[in-house]
Amino acid sequence: MLFSYSSLDPISEEALRAGMDGIVVAVERSIASELPARFGIMLDGWTHASEHYIAVFACYEVNGCPKTTLLSMAPLLDALDDVLSAQGHLESLTTMLPRDYGVQLAQCRFLVADNCAVNRRLATLMSVPLVGCASHRLNLAVQADMASHEEDLAAVQALMVKLRTLTQSAKLRLKTPLRPVIRQDTHWSSTFEMVRRYLQLEFLDAEDDDLMDLLPPPAMNKRLRALYQELCDIEHDVDLLDVREWFDELIAAKSQYGRYIGKFITVEFVFNIFTNNCIMVFILQGLGPTLCTTQILRLGVYAFSAGRRSG
Repeated sequence: MLFSYSSLDPISEEALRAGMDGIVVAVERSIASELPARFGIMLDGWTHASEHYIAVFACYEVNGCPKTTLLSMAPLLDALDDVLSAQGHLESLTTMLPRDYGVQLAQCRFLVADNCAVNRRLATLMSVPLVGCASHRLNLAVQADMASHEEDLAAVQALMVKLRTLTQSAKLRLKTPLRPVIRQDTHWSSTFEMVRRYLQLEFLDAEDDDLMDLLPPPAMNKRLRALYQELCDIEHDVDLLDVREWFDELIAAKSQYGRYIGKFITVEFVFNIFTNNCIMVFILQGLGPTLCTTQILRLGVYAFSAGRRSG
């Protein structure tokens, strides 16, 4: 139907694919010409319909301005034994970077990703520091803290799911423009939004046969209001410069959050990488087994910095 309204000449499937491939090559060459010798990698992965995808970005500066460029967004193919491990991600990056952009993974200086075990292991294999996602760390802290309220939250979730059905949604639309909100496991703020929306829908008909068994009792409503006040203290709009100060305030109010958002969570990991590099220096001095070529290249940046300081 769309083609019938256009003035374009017919095109074959082969010609269309050839044109799309040509555009991809042109974009890759443009990005490759701009990539510096040292850059960072930001990645995220997700699974849909039993297929795992990974998005890879390059982080670098152009004329003093930070830039984040999409390098790849594709399924993770040929993973070892179909296991989505850090080794599979490493092999994918090792293959994609030189093939499409003419750079090596050893040129990467840091990794930006969620703080999951796979990404931590990937950063270790790459011998680079992991710049973890502050939002993800906070989500882990809040999820652990909300475990004691899971029964109440599950009741509100069941009610919200029911309100999203066609019949209940039509009834709700006659009373308010507000729509039901459900929570997502990967975003703690969705729990806050769900509880807030429930408290805004207190006029729900308790005599409705479909909702009668799902509406929380008065005692649970009292607990939900108290929980909402706690979540209000956590919900805050901050930028990257203020997040550390905000995290410190949260830890002061809830000491159990320190396990996830404490100051030394990332520092400890970076220190481990520094320790590994020191060990490799000792090996270079003949105090241990020999190093492979990749390990020697990774130490080059430290040798350059030391030489510049001594000069």
